[in-house]
Amino acid sequence: MQDLLRNLEETVGALKLTTEQRDPYSAGHQQRVAMLASAIAETRDLKEEQVEGIRVSSLLQDIGKIYIPAEIL
Repeated sequence: MQDLLRNLEETVGALKLTTEQRDPYSAGHQQRVAMLASAIAETRDLKEEQVEGIRVSSLLQDIGKIYIPAEIL
């Protein structure tokens, strides 16, 4: 299970980095959104797994930028 979680974190990190490289203007945005969304989720007394799911999905919220031409970004 630990290996699976580590692989998930590494995959999410690679996708986040790829997205930030495609749009350097908004670099760091995903991390800030994840921190804010996680903090809000914690105040809602959600389960730890739910808070983690919100954090991960927040990190991936801009994944569509990978396929948008750089000229548009």
